[in-house]
Amino acid sequence: PLKLFRAGAFGLPMKRLFVLNANSHGRGAVLFAWHPTGNFLATCGQNRIVNIVNRQGEPHAEIPLDGTGKCAQLEWSADGELLAVLQAGSPNITLWDANHSSVSSLDTGTKDISYICWSRTGPQLAIGTAKGNLVIYNKKTMKKVQLPRSATWASATQAAGTRTSSG
Repeated sequence: PLKLFRAGAFGLPMKRLFVLNANSHGRGAVLFAWHPTGNFLATCGQNRIVNIVNRQGEPHAEIPLDGTGKCAQLEWSADGELLAVLQAGSPNITLWDANHSSVSSLDTGTKDISYICWSRTGPQLAIGTAKGNLVIYNKKTMKKVQLPRSATWASATQAAGTRTSSG
């Protein structure tokens, strides 16, 4: 079972929040990502089902992944509105909307995605490949821009429809 704890204040012992059933994930490693405000926990194991539970450990949503590739990464947007799910071998990123409990698929148009990362302050999702290619997706404008390897972050965010401090 997966046991989750909350750190105690001022050096006090940690308090157990909840325990997730091992049958929820299948055998093997479990990926997990806390919602930025701690309202939800996203988990995924070998069964390729993303489980969203609330802070009491109660089921909130279940997202079965398409295809046969394992879940490679779970990433929450800075505002906690979207959970991005990277699945090995897939050109698509699964997006779960926490406000509407809806699932959508973002076709990146690239192969061999190796990493995803939300901006800490903006609405952009960076999608990188093992070959160094980069796609920037803006969740507000719903635009995606594929960048050549020589592009800068400022040009990427402007192309994706977001203003930077320099422009």
